[in-house]
Amino acid sequence: MVDAGQGSRWWAARATRLSVSELEQVTRAYWDRHKPAPDATVAQRMEWYIERLLPEELCYADEKRKALHEHPCHTLSLLVGHALEPLFQAIGVFRPHRVVLVLNQTYGTQEGEQRGSEMKEQVQAAETLLQVLRFYEAWGDGDYFRAKQLLPGLQQRLPAFSPPQAVTLLGDVWPHTDGTSGAEGAAVQLLDLHDRLRIHPHSIFESNVLLVTYARDELAKIERLVDANEDNRSALLRAAGLDELLLKARLVRLWHAGDEGWIDLWDQDETRVGRCRTLDQEVQDKLYEALVNHQGTDHMRRALQGDPVYDKRLSLTVPAFVKLDIWRESYRARPTEDAPRLAHYDQQVGLSGETLTQLRNQAIHMYLSVTQPVAHQAVALARANVEEFEHNWAGLAGPSPCSEPTDVECVPWDVLCRLCGVDFLPLASRSGVGASRAN
Repeated sequence: MVDAGQGSRWWAARATRLSVSELEQVTRAYWDRHKPAPDATVAQRMEWYIERLLPEELCYADEKRKALHEHPCHTLSLLVGHALEPLFQAIGVFRPHRVVLVLNQTYGTQEGEQRGSEMKEQVQAAETLLQVLRFYEAWGDGDYFRAKQLLPGLQQRLPAFSPPQAVTLLGDVWPHTDGTSGAEGAAVQLLDLHDRLRIHPHSIFESNVLLVTYARDELAKIERLVDANEDNRSALLRAAGLDELLLKARLVRLWHAGDEGWIDLWDQDETRVGRCRTLDQEVQDKLYEALVNHQGTDHMRRALQGDPVYDKRLSLTVPAFVKLDIWRESYRARPTEDAPRLAHYDQQVGLSGETLTQLRNQAIHMYLSVTQPVAHQAVALARANVEEFEHNWAGLAGPSPCSEPTDVECVPWDVLCRLCGVDFLPLASRSGVGASRAN
């Protein structure tokens, strides 16, 4: 049945948060049978209630009256009367594992057993839909591990369900917590697994299956943040994050390319030390760790493009570099002369990579708001980066997982309802599954 521990306040995302007077007017109109229409059937009334009024009622109880608390239960026993609305309210609040319906012998001309059978079918269909939504919620939050855990039970209920490719390819290796430690322990566990995914010999930077799959999936989510959710700030921040990730991945691939690597190391006086993988192994390991942890987006971009920079200390113009500090030594890392160069993919967008970095920094550390046109440009820049990476850099680590991304979207709401056998909800969603959850 429903897994209460993983439930979410779905109604908070769907409510428009009516004022008290507006809620009173809508409620009165509903119970006076003016909404959704005077001649509406019971099924049509329930559709309208679940879609429009129930989220508003639960939001009001939660925000205005502070009446809702997190009290999930295992079994919820409900007496089924002539009105179904209280049942939906109770289920929405308590999120039970199991619902036990207590029925009258008759409901007017309808036998109680018949009504119970109809409700059981609807509950089972709704539970399947909820499982799908929880799966999409985990995937949308970037919790590929949790999404893959949910997948077997979901496909047992719904064999025709096809998950996004990222869940099947990333789920086994993605950072996660085991749920047995407190907040600090969970944070430490996440960081530890995150480091393993970055620095392990088979890290995300060195695997097209992992990196390209993630980049395609993340790009699609970023696009939905702007187009469906209109969350411009989040879209810009995640576009900048994806842009930086792929720049670093290029440097990592140059480090591992060929027999000696395609990155040269220089000291602070511009004296060449040697190719990265010809150095002492301990020095190599420390420099590689410093490279993976490097956070200078603009320095990585200029180094990959081979741009000249002015060195004030030496009073010289030198090729751009990434500064790597280990122990008390500083090294300058830059691609070798025979290494591929990063194309100026941002020129086709109209927003430079340096400007995107500035916008990201100000949005994080200050009070900068992000307009939709700027967010669209940020998404376009991230898309250009992904395309340039796949075309010019993915080959350094073998073939990409597929020629075209084909499954980075949610199943459309109307298709999902029919797939789950849910015929008592509106087939036209105001926000859509993909818009509201998978971001």
